[in-house]
Amino acid sequence: LVGLDVGFENPIFACIEVDYDDQPDPDDIKKQLTFYELDLGLNHVVRKWSDPIDPTSNKLISVPGGADGPGGVLVCAENFIYWKNMDHQDTHIAIPRRSDMDESRGLLI
Repeated sequence: LVGLDVGFENPIFACIEVDYDDQPDPDDIKKQLTFYELDLGLNHVVRKWSDPIDPTSNKLISVPGGADGPGGVLVCAENFIYWKNMDHQDTHIAIPRRSDMDESRGLLI
């Protein structure tokens, strides 16, 4: 769970979700990145956006945003880091490896 920088707008936070009711096989996990908005006028939480993510995703990092930056979140997964934001195309990059590191082992941050 991580809070996003939205300036003076209603607060938005992101989380990684797994719906265990739809998972008959524990090895076949499907994770979702979900954005929630806290509506301060009505004092309730609204689900704004949800998108499937890599099943090895394990950490979220908030990216500065508002009027000064792109915003969104970095999603850390095995061997890759993804940038995701509502209404934007996803971007990803491989995590650099040392030359002597075994290729068969995954990298996590």
